[in-house]
Amino acid sequence: MKASSKSLWLGSATHLLLAITLFLVARGFALSQTPPKALSKAEVTTLLQGDVSSEQVADIARKRGIDFQITPEVEKELRAAGATNELIETLRGLAPTAPKRAQPVTPPAPPAPALLQIEGAPKGAEVYVDDEFKGQASGEGRLRIPGLSAAKHVVRVSADGFTEKVETIEVNPGETRIYTPNLARAAKTPAVSSPALAAPTPLTIPGLKPLLVTPGVSLYYDSMGSIAKLSLLVHKGDSPVINVDLNASGRIDKGDTGYALTNDDNPCTMYLLGGGATTLCGTFHSGSALQVKDQGDTILYVWTIPKSELNPDGKSVPIVVRVYSTAAKRWASYPSEPFTAPLILQLQ
Repeated sequence: MKASSKSLWLGSATHLLLAITLFLVARGFALSQTPPKALSKAEVTTLLQGDVSSEQVADIARKRGIDFQITPEVEKELRAAGATNELIETLRGLAPTAPKRAQPVTPPAPPAPALLQIEGAPKGAEVYVDDEFKGQASGEGRLRIPGLSAAKHVVRVSADGFTEKVETIEVNPGETRIYTPNLARAAKTPAVSSPALAAPTPLTIPGLKPLLVTPGVSLYYDSMGSIAKLSLLVHKGDSPVINVDLNASGRIDKGDTGYALTNDDNPCTMYLLGGGATTLCGTFHSGSALQVKDQGDTILYVWTIPKSELNPDGKSVPIVVRVYSTAAKRWASYPSEPFTAPLILQLQ
């Protein structure tokens, strides 16, 4: 081999060896930068079962770390594989931090209900909250109304002989609110009769036997099987209303009903409320019917009402007829104010 060829070959080999050396050094550097994979529980168990001492396993674990938690169940498995107390403590210190469990969100407690206590009301006064009947005041004028929501409520208190009181009251959560309605006594206005009501001759229907005959109204009753027929004769322009004491309590209270008519002579049935108030027309769903007959100077109103609606037993029911006089511009009750001395209608 010529000297020049030999030198060329040696130079090429030197360059190749240098390249290989640089590659191996670079690969070793790259590998040294890759962190070792953390030991799993299975790997630690395998090492212990393969006669690797706890001290050696601890040393490997310090270099590589572990990827599991030391729970009571895991500790039991490791000890069964031969782990010592020292190894368990070493692994416990190397265990990754357990992720924090999300704390359940507790919804806020609903506001505590409030209690409204009525004080100083007339005996037997009826109390309504947001137009819902809540009961009657005791002999001491008290009534407890629990379970109210924390809000503004419309409280209405009424009693016979007193002016009805309506007031908006705001209660707070869990509050016991004392409310004294301070009802004022209603002024007693003497009855004023119109010329029509003072007519000397009572209104009558020839050939029929009336239950009630007065200068202001005449009432006739006919039994039609399960239907009660009530005929009311009044002066033209006057308006009659039949008040029914359904529970025969002798006072206007929850459930008592009224049969009236609208300005255009259509039937109007309603529940009676204390203090002379009533519900809206049609609130009381009735099976009754009304006929209006113009008779010149008088108007005949004929109500046909199911007897079971007047009294579930179908025997008798106290009623009072009230008439509004257009001439006197006031109401009059027959035979008495509701229901101090009502007319007892025998249904059978």
